[in-house]
Amino acid sequence: MKRRNGDDRHDAPPEAESPAPPDEPKEETGMAGVDTPPLSPLSREEVEAHRKNDPVPRFERLLVEQGILTEAGLDALKQSVLKEANEATDAAEAMPYADPATLTDNVYADGHAPWR
Repeated sequence: MKRRNGDDRHDAPPEAESPAPPDEPKEETGMAGVDTPPLSPLSREEVEAHRKNDPVPRFERLLVEQGILTEAGLDALKQSVLKEANEATDAAEAMPYADPATLTDNVYADGHAPWR
């Protein structure tokens, strides 16, 4: 999915990105990778320890273990949510920019804008 600037990656500055070593595949991470070194103040071991307590995967495991969802059902749910989020993002990005003259509209209930 392309962003308005044509880039399909997060907006981290290029110098903040570090390629994975050749012998280590680049992994998908939450929050566009900002939760892993070198951008995180935590060590890789600390990040991994925190990931074990991530509530989303824990809840996914619970749903499968309790028989509420099957693995296939969980995958279908994830795909459905991802599709909905992508469609919403695409629709929002396709919208025209707001008129700058309307920046202060509806900021205050009574229309008061002290900086005018």
